[in-house]
This record gives sequence, structure tokens and C-alpha cells, in this order.
Amino acid sequence: GHDAANDRHVLPPDFWESESNFSKALHLKEILESLGAQVILTRTGNDDSDDLGLSERDAIANANNVDYFHSIHSNATGTSSRVNYPLILYRGYDNTPVYPEAKTFAQRVWSQIYSSRSSAWWSYHTMVIRGDWTFYNNTSGLGVLRSLTMPGTLSEGSFHDYIVEAWRLKNDSYRRHEAWSIARAFLDHYNAGNLKTGIIAGLVRDNTQTVPSSYQPLSGTNDNKLPINYVKVTLTPGDKTYLGDDQNNGYYMFDNLEPGTYKLIFDEEFHAKDSATVTVTAHKSVFVDKLLKEVPNYSTPTVITTFPADQSINQSTRDTVEVQFDIRMDRTSTQNAFSISPSVQGEFIWGNGDKKLMFFPLVPFNQQTLYTVKVNTSAKTAYNINLANDHSFQFTTGTAASAQVVSFYPAEGDIGVSNTAEISISFDTEMNAITTEAAFSITPATTGAFTWSSNNKTLKFKPTKSYKAGEKHQVKISTEAKTYFGGNLQSDFTFNFTTREKLNLISTYPVDKAEDISKTVLIRIQFEMPIQAITLPGNVIFYDEDSSAVDISVNTSTYSKGIIEFEPRKSLETGKTYRILLKSGIGDVENVFFGEDKEILFTTEKTVYSDGIVFEPFESTGTWLQPSQSSNSVGIHNTASTFSVVSSRKFGGNKSGQLNYTFVSSNGLCEVSNSVPVEVNTITNGKLGLWVFGDLSYNELEYIVSDSFGLTSRIAVGVIDWTGWKMKTIEVSSSMMSGRMFLNAIAVRRMQNSEASGVIYLDEAQTDLVAPVKDVLNGTPIQYTLAQNFPNPFNPTTVINFSLPENTNVSLEIYNSIGQLVDKLIDDKNYVQGYHHVTWNGLNSAGNQLPSGIYFYSLKTDKFQSFKKMILLK
Repeated sequence: GHDAANDRHVLPPDFWESESNFSKALHLKEILESLGAQVILTRTGNDDSDDLGLSERDAIANANNVDYFHSIHSNATGTSSRVNYPLILYRGYDNTPVYPEAKTFAQRVWSQIYSSRSSAWWSYHTMVIRGDWTFYNNTSGLGVLRSLTMPGTLSEGSFHDYIVEAWRLKNDSYRRHEAWSIARAFLDHYNAGNLKTGIIAGLVRDNTQTVPSSYQPLSGTNDNKLPINYVKVTLTPGDKTYLGDDQNNGYYMFDNLEPGTYKLIFDEEFHAKDSATVTVTAHKSVFVDKLLKEVPNYSTPTVITTFPADQSINQSTRDTVEVQFDIRMDRTSTQNAFSISPSVQGEFIWGNGDKKLMFFPLVPFNQQTLYTVKVNTSAKTAYNINLANDHSFQFTTGTAASAQVVSFYPAEGDIGVSNTAEISISFDTEMNAITTEAAFSITPATTGAFTWSSNNKTLKFKPTKSYKAGEKHQVKISTEAKTYFGGNLQSDFTFNFTTREKLNLISTYPVDKAEDISKTVLIRIQFEMPIQAITLPGNVIFYDEDSSAVDISVNTSTYSKGIIEFEPRKSLETGKTYRILLKSGIGDVENVFFGEDKEILFTTEKTVYSDGIVFEPFESTGTWLQPSQSSNSVGIHNTASTFSVVSSRKFGGNKSGQLNYTFVSSNGLCEVSNSVPVEVNTITNGKLGLWVFGDLSYNELEYIVSDSFGLTSRIAVGVIDWTGWKMKTIEVSSSMMSGRMFLNAIAVRRMQNSEASGVIYLDEAQTDLVAPVKDVLNGTPIQYTLAQNFPNPFNPTTVINFSLPENTNVSLEIYNSIGQLVDKLIDDKNYVQGYHHVTWNGLNSAGNQLPSGIYFYSLKTDKFQSFKKMILLK
């Protein structure tokens, strides 16, 4: 949204609704595009030149046949009363919307915007969604929705004429949080899945100081408490830091956080540190507000810097005079102690937690005039300590002298420059914006928007769309550019740079011609820049040997990291070759394209493992402990390193074990141990293995086993250099272990040049694996076998494994110690070649529990017969 009359200016805090709306839109565009949506903005800048009429905005949506139209705004009462809540409008009457879908979306986006702030920040908590015909009591309604040929809504995210909220809306992270909420609403609306990350946000305020009464803070909130500027909030794990602004809002935010538990540390120079622990949930925001206790400073104040510096010359006649103190000052006494000669009318603004006094002249200073600024000793700190000595400094304003360029970006001759790079040109004096912008040119011609900073000494140009990829661009400022005082640029100034030509491929997994790849591989393709999702359809293709497309599941959340990640929905075939085709049309967010076709071939593993005796199916956490509870875990983040049982990935059964790990040192070890070591079997020579879904972290996997004599061995399984499920085994010999054997723990050890964090999945730990059969790609056993049941003795169930080298009729029967048939587990049924297992629950064929004792099980086929003994304990 953008009001043509520019009447939404709120003083303080110098807030413009059009700026806030545009900022939210830019954030929302970035987020939605990273999720695979195509986004069209009805304006690409924030000035009168692109302030389109309402019908023109509708025409853009209609012409592009968009699925949905949404207009972003903030609200105002237009009265002296103060409220704060979101409002969503749609076309039609409250209960008879022109587009029913619009009312549905209105409900979703209201809920999400409401949830993007703590409930304690709102004055009203009931959903407010209205049809514009009802709201305005006529059928004209909102002009911005009037001509749409698709569903549309308008969101009033909050009330900007509530001064406390206006200060918050000055914070770009605050506006971004609202953009996240609208993005969540679109995901919910189109049933497109949830975000895999969450957000932590909050307000940090002083526990005793209050805001001016003119702010009209709402009752029932903490909005009467004074926000703390320049607050530093640190988040661990991840060691992320948020530095608060000086816009009197005390707001902080961390987005794109993986679910888990985090610690926040709040720090500000004149307040006592505080901390909090918070749990992040995917697709949601969690809020932690803090009231910090001020720590008084009774030192004598000192002026540490001034602007202009003492004896400065050629200063702009519109420069702001700034005095920076080392301690928070009392506003009234310091303003009374300030003087400037010759006298100039102006107003005071405070910043940096009341340590910076700024004087804005209401009329320009005189040209070529010496000014003296003085702050006398009547200036006091907030703790009633006077300035020890008068402090004064002088500066001289400039004349109509010519200007020169003193710095610029990109540098002359730069290559590989970002295709959305912001051009910056700094002058040695204040410039006239109109003449300087008119004197600016770029070849090839590129549309963009200008901004100014440093008292109109620095001009910045941001392209509306990307520069042309791989081309040399020349920037020129002609001598038509004038200073604020009327002087011209001394001479034409030009410089050249060349943009990025190609989107570079960094790495792929699998690499080309790789072998022994998991049949459930998670394919990962890493580019140098965030990927534009709309460029991917038809440009990333996954084929089998017959050139048929493989059905895949895609992780869209990694596009913003430059990663294309997908996996087959069904397990691939054993020993087959597959082909990934990356086509030239893959593009990034700067509209730079891959520019070539690349084929990646890989072959799945040829090794087929028989089913062994499963001793740990990872269907429940049981007695497995958290990594932080293991005495062997070192150098890990305790809250981010966790073990759980999940259903999101599984090799067999319904669940698998998930080990999340985050290292905080180079020699880290993350171990998940069992408080009751799991007995695996009596074994002298053989294999112990787990199905492990790797994360390509290049850390090392370890198993920790022990025997009945207390001997413990830590055995390196290998580097985690794969994705997908793989059977990872270790050899356990009689020279290492004897008697009964136990699995004590599973660990991941940090290696050199490995990832600092990751997640692996564990399933179906087993022993007595039949040696893997190679070169028999269909997985056919080479002989009949009947394995010893496990566990044995058992109570209440046991598993019987057998293998068949060919299709055959099978009977599996249970007999008691005197030879009586008590149960038929398989009654002369035809079984296909392969590896099979059956579970017996100790019941007879009538379903009654059998007594403790010795039993025999017998396997009969067309060509094979075998029996073994087992013991049932009650």
C-alpha cells in the first residue's frame, strides 16, 4: 500500500506508512520466492514516480492471472484514542464475501499476524475480519479490491498512530516478522506444508523507567516501560547476536531457527545482564520479553566525540550537530546547557540510550560562517552528576565550491559483481539530490531507485531488477551534478564493473559416476547463490536406467542456501544406474543462470544384507539417555544435541532413533548411551550392524560394546560420507570380546574439516547377519538357513530368521519337549526366495500362554529341513 497524499507521517518517530509497507513487501517477496512462489510487486520503490492508482494495481494482478492478491498496510484511528490490533478486509459483506476464499484467507492471515507479536502487545484479542461493504457501509468498498478478478485481501497489521507501535514499525526486523506471518498464512492456505524453522522475538525494556505520557501507553501491557536502545541479545547454540537499534523499541528477533532449546543472553552497557531459556517450534514464533535492571553509573560524564569535529571546514549548511557522551544524560539539563553561536533555531533529538544529543537546525546555517557550539557544566547525567568542564567546538560552513568524488563501489574494474549490487558514490560535500540524480547514468541502461545518506554526501543506486549478467557496466556522474551550495562536480566521473556471468555449481552428492550409493539417497546439489524456485521445473530431472522419471520428494527450505535437495519417494533398485540432469535454465535470485547442461550418473549399492537378529528396533526411547547425560560426551551443545524416537524416517517398523548433534569444539564427541546396556547375543565371531541414515557430515560414527566380563571396546564404524539408509557393521571377534555381548552406546566424533552439526537416524540394530551377498543383484540367498532364535531364552516374544535360495513351500512349527505340536507359525505356504523372519509370542495355536520350558522349532521346505532348540521363561 502507498497513500498518494503522503499523509501518514507520524512524529515522533518520523514514521511513514509507505516506507513500512514497502519494507514488509520486500521481505515477504524474498520469503515467498525462497519457498517456490512467484511474486509480483505493484511498486518497486517508494517515491511518487511509481505510486500507481488503485485500479492500476488491480490491473497488474488481473493481467498476470495471479492466484491471490494481498495489500499490505498499517492502521490509524484518526482520533485521540489509542488501540492496537490487526484488521483484515475482503470484498463483500461480512457473511457474504464476493470470493469466499478471501474470507478463509483473511481468517488465516489474521491469526498469523496476531501470532507475530506477543499477545501482551495487543489491546484487543478477538479476530477482526470484515467485508469491506459492511465495514464502510456501502458497496463501493475498498478501491484496491474493487476490480480484482481473483480473491484478495487487505491487511492492517497494527495501528501506527499508537506511538509505541510506530517506534516498533521503525525496526526492520519487526516488519520482517510480519512478513513471515503472511508467508505462513499462504502456506497454510494452500496446504503447502509448514516451515521447518521457527522464530524467537521479544521486547527488552527498563524495569523502572517509563515512556513519556504523550505516548499514551495502553493499559494491560508493559508499553509504559522504557524500551532499551542498543541492546545486545546473544543466542546459543549458534552464537548469533542481535544488536538493537536506537529507535526506542527495544525489539529483537532471530528467524530461521531449527526447532530445539536455546539460551538468550540480554546485555546492555548500563543494565544488569539477564538470560532466558526458550524452546523453538517449527512454523511458529515464541516470545521472550525482558525487563532489565539499570546499574547506576556515578562517574563524571565526558564528551567523547562531536560532529562536526572541532575546526571542521566546508560543512553542509544542513548538517546535524551531534554531541556524544560516555554516560546516559539528563535531557532537560543537557539541552539547557547547549548553545550555538551565531544563534540558530532548531530542535533536539536524543539517541544511543540518551548518550547522544542531536541538534537539527530548522533553517540552514549561513554559508562561510564560523559557528561555536558549547555545552556548559550545568549538563547532568541521568544520575545527577555534572559535566566537569565546559566543552566547546567550532566548525565553518562551506561555499559554492566544486565537488569531488571521494569513494565509490563497486571498485574500478571489479568482475563477478553481484547482479543486484547497490552502487554507492560518496562526495566531499553535500550534494543537490535532484541535479545529482539527473547527472547519474549507467550503461547498459538499468532502472533503479536512489537513496541518500551522510547528509546528502553519499548517493546509492539500487537496481529495480537485476543488472545484465556477465556484462560490463559503466557508471557516470556528469558535471551537471551540483552541490547544495550551487557548485558543480569538478569533472565527469566514470567507473566500470562487470557482473556475474554464470551460476556456479559448488558440489553434488552423489558425485558423477559414484558407486555404492544408498537406495534411499538424499540427493544434494549445492550452488553458490540462493536458488529461484520458479526456474527449477523442467530443469532438474531424475531418471532411472530406462529414462523414466523417478518420483521424488523435495526439500524447498534449502533453496535460500543455494541447495537443491530431494530424495526418491520409493527405494531405488539394487545395483542400478540413475541419472540426474541439471539444465542450463536453473537460475538464482539475481537472475543469473547455470548456463550449461550437466549429467550426474550414480549406481546404487550392489550389496544385499540378510536380516539378522534384531535386538533394538528403536520403536521407543526406552532406557536410552540424552547425549548431555553421557559422561563421554564432550564439546557439544547440551540443549541442541538430543536423542529421540521419530516416525518421520524409518527403515523398518514404525519409528527410528534420531540423533541431533551440535559441536562447540573441534574435539567434540556426542554419545548417546543406554542406562541398561542392550544385550545383543552370545557372539564369538560375527557382525553387529545398524541401519544408519547418514547426513554427509564427514564426522565419524562409533559403536561402543562390552562383554559379560566388563571389557568395553569403542569401535570406529567409519566416516559419515553418505546420505540415505546404509547398513553399517563392525566385526566382533573372540579376541576382542567373549561371553555375553552388550551395545552400550552410539557416538558421533568431530573430525577435521567436518560439519559442526548434523542429524543421523538409527534403526534395526542386529547381530548374526549372514555375510552380504555380492554380485546377486536381486538379493537371493545362496543357501537355505535357519537361524537361532533371538532372544533366547525369551519372554514374551522371540524372532526366528530363515533364508530361501528359491521359491518353495514352507512350514514352520513349534513342538514341546515331548514332541507334541503346539503351534504352526507357517502352514505349508508358498514363500518367495529371500530372507524372512517370524515372531513367536509363546502362545499355542489356541491362543493360550504356554508354560516355561524347552521348545523346538522346525523349518520344512520342498528340499530342506532343520530344527533348533529354544527356552521360554515366564
